[in-house]
Amino acid sequence: MTLWIILLILAVAMGGTGMAVAGMTLASPWIGVGIGLLLATMTFPAFLPVWRKITANGKIWVCAICQAVMIGSLGFMLTFGLNYWLADDSSLQTVDAHVISKFQQEHRKTRRAGRRYVPTGEVWHSYHVTLELPDGRRKNREVKVSEYISLRTGSKMRIGVGKGLFGMDIVKPVNKSQNKSYRDSH
Repeated sequence: MTLWIILLILAVAMGGTGMAVAGMTLASPWIGVGIGLLLATMTFPAFLPVWRKITANGKIWVCAICQAVMIGSLGFMLTFGLNYWLADDSSLQTVDAHVISKFQQEHRKTRRAGRRYVPTGEVWHSYHVTLELPDGRRKNREVKVSEYISLRTGSKMRIGVGKGLFGMDIVKPVNKSQNKSYRDSH
């Protein structure tokens, strides 16, 4: 039972890391899902004895689900993670992105009461802008409240765009003072 909990936590951590890094990539997350499932399918025969031993169940569909969740999330994380973390910094270019829209999302706070989570009624907001890059691609980005207030629709924001290890474009933040001085001068 302890092994199941560890594997589940590991799968959630790999999936969460993959989603976080996919958010900094200008590619569809379905690319990572497809690569993860392809990797899980290709390695299934090699891992089948391992899954049969861990699950203590000879049913192939149980082993297939375990394989898809574990190896699929690993492939997803590695696709976007290696693309972002091993990107060539010399390909990073600073581009001026236009702010197309601003929006805020409302979230409800919860607290733990016994074994469940109960809404407290308190509300908090996250602030986002939609940026349009010079080549026409759009990217939603979460920003701080102070940056959200200072940005206007139609204004420009500097971001770093470069090629990742696998050729997918990545977005990296630029120096905050450089971005602020740019907004003040334009």
